[in-house]
Order: sequence, then structure tokens, then C-alpha cells
Amino acid sequence: MEFLGVWLSSYQWLHEQFFTRVLPTGVNGCSLKTPENLAVVSGIPVEKMMIETDSPYCEIKNTHAGMKFVKSTWPSKKKEKHEQDCIVKGRNEPCLVRQVLEVVAGCKGITEIEQMSRTIYYNTCRVFFPQDLDSAADALLSGHMVLHEP
Repeated sequence: MEFLGVWLSSYQWLHEQFFTRVLPTGVNGCSLKTPENLAVVSGIPVEKMMIETDSPYCEIKNTHAGMKFVKSTWPSKKKEKHEQDCIVKGRNEPCLVRQVLEVVAGCKGITEIEQMSRTIYYNTCRVFFPQDLDSAADALLSGHMVLHEP
């Protein structure tokens, strides 16, 4: 399967749901605000999905419908009192992409998110770095290759 060199970002697909089944589609915290948004996300095939934080904006807030699926949290402090082991309060940090992954999994009823995260990562590579993909990436995606940590 080849991807086109285009993708939909969340602000585009909210009104163009047909394309989410055809084009690679990016999902971020702004995509997860309402129950209607979650219904759209649940219908996007994982094979066509990418996730992003859209940092420093679009964090998943307590008022968002997707918040009920968030499991990962990090300590935060106001930027004036920032510490190295904390994220800046009210700013969407890159590590919060994990929360987007958790909400997508929750919308789709997926409890084991490792394979889903590999598929989404691979989708992103196919769109932005197709020249870097090789058989090792294919093996990793299919689960036939185990990464050993040092």
C-alpha cells in the first residue's frame, strides 16, 4: 500500500469525514473534544491514522470528552516555577502524544496499544520518511522483530 504525499490534519477532517477513510489523517488533542469527535476518531482506520500533539497547543483538557481515556500524567508547574522533571502547566508538551494515543485506543476499544502505536508510527514514517522504510521496519510492524533494550 502506498500513501499519497498528503494528509488531513484534525481541523480539516471534522467536516470531511469521508476522506478519513482514504487519506492519512492526523489526530491531536483538539480532535478529541466532543463525543461527536470521538465517534469520528473511532471510525478512522488505524492503518490511515497518525497522531500528534500540535505542541504547544491543543492539549487534552479536563473538559474534553476524550479525557476519560487518559491514563498517563506528568507533574506540572507554572512556567515561572518550572523544574526539570516537570512539564509546563497549560502547555502541550511533546510527551503528551501518549495521551492522544490512549484516547484513540479508548475510542476504538483497544486495551493493548503497543501494536496500534507501531502501526501509527509506521504510517507517519510512510508519509514523511518513505525513503527510510525498509524490511526491518516491516518486520517490526508485523511483530516478527523484537527490539532488545541495552
